[in-house]
Amino acid sequence: MPLEDAVVEVVNRLLTSRQRYKVMTDESKGDAIAKALFDERFANGIALTSIISQSKKWLRANIFTPAEILKQMDLHGGTLNYQGISVLNDVESAAYKGSKRRFRNRVLCTPACLQRMAKVLEDKGDSICPFKQIKTDFGEGIEFDYAKHTRLVIDAFGLTDTGQERSINVSASIDAAKVTNNISHTSAGLKMSDTGGCDPLKKMRSFMSDGNSLRDLQS
Repeated sequence: MPLEDAVVEVVNRLLTSRQRYKVMTDESKGDAIAKALFDERFANGIALTSIISQSKKWLRANIFTPAEILKQMDLHGGTLNYQGISVLNDVESAAYKGSKRRFRNRVLCTPACLQRMAKVLEDKGDSICPFKQIKTDFGEGIEFDYAKHTRLVIDAFGLTDTGQERSINVSASIDAAKVTNNISHTSAGLKMSDTGGCDPLKKMRSFMSDGNSLRDLQS
Protein backbone atom coordinates (compact mmCIF):
# COMPACT_ATOMS: atom_id res chain seq x y z
CA MET A 1 0.00 0.00 0.00
CA PRO A 2 1.40 3.45 -0.90
CA LEU A 3 2.32 5.56 2.09
CA GLU A 4 -0.27 8.27 1.31
CA ASP A 5 -3.04 5.64 1.27
CA ALA A 6 -1.77 4.17 4.55
CA VAL A 7 -1.84 7.62 6.21
CA VAL A 8 -5.42 8.19 5.03
CA GLU A 9 -6.49 4.77 6.33
CA VAL A 10 -4.90 5.36 9.75
CA VAL A 11 -6.57 8.76 10.17
CA ASN A 12 -9.96 7.44 9.06
CA ARG A 13 -9.71 4.55 11.49
CA LEU A 14 -8.70 6.92 14.30
CA LEU A 15 -11.80 9.07 13.79
CA THR A 16 -14.06 6.10 14.53
CA SER A 17 -11.95 4.40 17.18
CA ARG A 18 -12.74 6.64 20.14
CA GLN A 19 -16.06 7.97 21.36
CA ARG A 20 -14.71 11.51 21.93
CA TYR A 21 -13.82 11.72 18.24
CA LYS A 22 -17.12 10.24 17.09
CA VAL A 23 -19.15 12.98 18.79
CA MET A 24 -17.09 15.81 17.27
CA THR A 25 -18.66 17.73 14.39
CA ASP A 26 -17.19 17.27 10.93
CA GLU A 27 -15.99 20.88 11.01
CA SER A 28 -14.16 20.33 14.32
CA LYS A 29 -12.58 17.13 13.00
CA GLY A 30 -11.46 18.91 9.84
CA ASP A 31 -9.92 21.79 11.80
CA ALA A 32 -8.06 19.41 14.07
CA ILE A 33 -6.67 17.36 11.19
CA ALA A 34 -5.60 20.51 9.30
CA LYS A 35 -3.79 21.85 12.40
CA ALA A 36 -2.05 18.50 12.80
CA LEU A 37 -0.82 18.55 9.21
CA PHE A 38 0.76 21.98 9.66
CA ASP A 39 2.27 21.07 13.04
CA GLU A 40 6.04 20.71 12.75
CA ARG A 41 5.80 17.56 14.91
CA PHE A 42 3.67 15.80 12.29
CA ALA A 43 5.77 13.05 10.67
CA ASN A 44 8.75 14.47 12.58
CA GLY A 45 8.62 17.59 10.43
CA ILE A 46 9.60 15.94 7.16
CA ALA A 47 6.23 16.58 5.49
CA LEU A 48 5.62 20.28 6.25
CA THR A 49 7.39 21.65 3.16
CA SER A 50 5.54 19.22 0.90
CA ILE A 51 2.21 19.97 2.60
CA ILE A 52 2.70 23.69 1.94
CA SER A 53 3.68 22.90 -1.64
CA GLN A 54 0.56 20.81 -2.24
CA SER A 55 -1.57 23.56 -0.66
CA LYS A 56 -0.13 26.11 -3.08
CA LYS A 57 -0.79 23.83 -6.04
CA TRP A 58 -4.42 23.46 -4.98
CA LEU A 59 -4.84 27.23 -4.57
CA ARG A 60 -3.29 27.87 -8.00
CA ALA A 61 -5.49 25.27 -9.65
CA ASN A 62 -8.77 26.16 -7.94
CA ILE A 63 -8.65 29.77 -6.65
CA PHE A 64 -5.83 31.90 -8.04
CA THR A 65 -6.01 30.64 -11.60
CA PRO A 66 -4.45 32.88 -14.29
CA ALA A 67 -7.81 33.26 -16.04
CA GLU A 68 -9.61 34.29 -12.83
CA ILE A 69 -6.88 36.78 -11.88
CA LEU A 70 -7.08 38.36 -15.35
CA LYS A 71 -10.86 38.51 -15.09
CA GLN A 72 -10.75 40.37 -11.78
CA MET A 73 -8.02 42.70 -13.07
CA ASP A 74 -10.29 43.56 -15.99
CA LEU A 75 -13.39 44.06 -13.84
CA HIS A 76 -11.60 46.32 -11.36
CA GLY A 77 -9.81 48.58 -13.80
CA GLY A 78 -6.36 49.80 -12.82
CA THR A 79 -6.51 48.74 -9.17
CA LEU A 80 -4.33 45.72 -9.92
CA ASN A 81 -1.85 45.39 -12.78
CA TYR A 82 1.15 43.27 -13.74
CA GLN A 83 3.44 45.41 -11.60
CA GLY A 84 1.20 44.80 -8.59
CA ILE A 85 1.34 41.04 -9.21
CA SER A 86 5.13 41.28 -9.36
CA VAL A 87 5.18 43.01 -5.96
CA LEU A 88 3.06 40.21 -4.45
CA ASN A 89 5.49 37.68 -5.98
CA ASP A 90 8.34 39.51 -4.26
CA VAL A 91 6.50 39.39 -0.92
CA GLU A 92 6.18 35.62 -1.20
CA SER A 93 9.75 35.04 -2.32
CA ALA A 94 11.11 37.24 0.48
CA ALA A 95 9.50 34.91 3.02
CA TYR A 96 11.73 32.09 1.76
CA LYS A 97 14.94 34.10 2.01
CA GLY A 98 15.96 33.53 -1.59
CA SER A 99 15.44 29.76 -1.70
CA LYS A 100 15.14 29.14 -5.46
CA ARG A 101 13.57 25.72 -4.98
CA ARG A 102 10.65 27.16 -3.04
CA PHE A 103 10.68 30.40 -5.01
CA ARG A 104 9.45 28.56 -8.11
CA ASN A 105 6.42 27.18 -6.31
CA ARG A 106 4.26 30.28 -5.98
CA VAL A 107 0.71 30.84 -4.82
CA LEU A 108 0.28 33.54 -7.48
CA CYS A 109 1.61 33.06 -10.98
CA THR A 110 4.06 35.58 -12.43
CA PRO A 111 3.24 38.46 -14.80
CA ALA A 112 4.80 36.45 -17.63
CA CYS A 113 2.39 33.59 -16.92
CA LEU A 114 -0.55 36.01 -16.90
CA GLN A 115 0.56 37.53 -20.19
CA ARG A 116 0.68 34.10 -21.81
CA MET A 117 -2.84 33.37 -20.57
CA ALA A 118 -3.97 36.83 -21.75
CA LYS A 119 -2.82 35.94 -25.26
CA VAL A 120 -4.81 32.69 -25.13
CA LEU A 121 -7.91 34.58 -23.98
CA GLU A 122 -7.43 37.24 -26.67
CA ASP A 123 -7.28 34.55 -29.36
CA LYS A 124 -10.43 32.99 -27.93
CA GLY A 125 -12.11 36.40 -27.86
CA ASP A 126 -11.20 36.99 -31.51
CA SER A 127 -13.12 33.87 -32.47
CA ILE A 128 -16.15 34.81 -30.35
CA CYS A 129 -16.36 38.53 -31.14
CA PRO A 130 -13.86 39.45 -33.88
CA PHE A 131 -12.84 43.00 -34.72
CA LYS A 132 -10.51 44.66 -37.19
CA GLN A 133 -8.46 47.81 -37.35
CA ILE A 134 -9.67 50.37 -39.88
CA LYS A 135 -8.62 53.77 -41.22
CA THR A 136 -11.18 56.54 -41.67
CA ASP A 137 -11.09 60.17 -42.77
CA PHE A 138 -10.88 61.07 -39.08
CA GLY A 139 -8.11 58.67 -38.07
CA GLU A 140 -7.60 55.07 -36.97
CA GLY A 141 -10.31 52.95 -35.43
CA ILE A 142 -11.57 49.45 -34.73
CA GLU A 143 -14.69 47.84 -36.08
CA PHE A 144 -16.51 44.83 -34.65
CA ASP A 145 -18.50 42.22 -36.49
CA TYR A 146 -21.87 43.79 -35.68
CA ALA A 147 -23.90 40.62 -36.24
CA LYS A 148 -21.73 38.52 -33.92
CA HIS A 149 -21.43 41.34 -31.41
CA THR A 150 -25.19 41.82 -31.14
CA ARG A 151 -25.86 38.09 -30.88
CA LEU A 152 -23.17 37.76 -28.21
CA VAL A 153 -24.74 40.48 -26.05
CA ILE A 154 -28.22 38.99 -26.43
CA ASP A 155 -26.92 35.52 -25.50
CA ALA A 156 -24.95 36.90 -22.52
CA PHE A 157 -28.08 38.49 -21.07
CA GLY A 158 -30.09 35.27 -21.49
CA LEU A 159 -32.51 36.69 -24.06
CA THR A 160 -31.96 34.31 -26.98
CA ASP A 161 -35.25 32.45 -26.48
CA THR A 162 -37.06 35.66 -25.60
CA GLY A 163 -35.99 37.15 -28.93
CA GLN A 164 -37.88 34.40 -30.73
CA GLU A 165 -41.11 35.44 -28.99
CA ARG A 166 -40.91 39.25 -28.92
CA SER A 167 -38.75 42.22 -29.78
CA ILE A 168 -35.77 42.97 -27.53
CA ASN A 169 -34.91 46.48 -26.42
CA VAL A 170 -31.31 47.39 -27.28
CA SER A 171 -30.02 50.95 -26.95
CA ALA A 172 -27.39 52.69 -29.05
CA SER A 173 -24.57 54.32 -27.13
CA ILE A 174 -21.95 56.89 -28.15
CA ASP A 175 -19.21 58.60 -26.20
CA ALA A 176 -16.30 60.92 -26.96
CA ALA A 177 -13.43 62.50 -25.07
CA LYS A 178 -10.48 64.75 -25.68
CA VAL A 179 -7.36 62.86 -24.62
CA THR A 180 -4.86 65.65 -25.37
CA ASN A 181 -4.94 68.92 -27.29
CA ASN A 182 -4.36 67.02 -30.52
CA ILE A 183 -5.87 63.61 -29.81
CA SER A 184 -9.51 62.71 -29.19
CA HIS A 185 -11.58 59.57 -29.41
CA THR A 186 -15.14 58.65 -30.28
CA SER A 187 -16.73 55.30 -29.48
CA ALA A 188 -20.12 53.89 -30.32
CA GLY A 189 -21.86 50.62 -29.66
CA LEU A 190 -24.89 49.06 -28.09
CA LYS A 191 -26.02 48.25 -24.58
CA MET A 192 -28.77 46.03 -23.33
CA SER A 193 -31.80 47.89 -21.97
CA ASP A 194 -34.38 45.10 -22.03
CA THR A 195 -35.91 44.59 -18.58
CA GLY A 196 -35.96 40.83 -19.07
CA GLY A 197 -32.18 40.60 -19.23
CA CYS A 198 -30.06 38.79 -16.66
CA ASP A 199 -26.77 40.42 -15.69
CA PRO A 200 -24.06 38.03 -17.01
CA LEU A 201 -21.74 38.85 -14.11
CA LYS A 202 -24.13 39.06 -11.15
CA LYS A 203 -26.45 36.33 -12.48
CA MET A 204 -29.53 38.31 -11.51
CA ARG A 205 -32.20 40.39 -13.21
CA SER A 206 -30.32 43.31 -14.69
CA PHE A 207 -32.63 46.26 -14.53
CA MET A 208 -35.48 45.61 -12.10
CA SER A 209 -35.47 46.69 -8.46
CA ASP A 210 -37.99 45.70 -5.79
CA GLY A 211 -40.17 48.56 -6.95
CA ASN A 212 -40.15 47.34 -10.54
CA SER A 213 -38.19 50.42 -11.62
CA LEU A 214 -35.21 50.54 -13.93
CA ARG A 215 -32.07 50.09 -11.81
CA ASP A 216 -29.15 50.09 -14.22
CA LEU A 217 -28.96 50.66 -17.96
CA GLN A 218 -25.25 49.96 -18.33
CA SER A 219 -23.91 46.77 -19.91
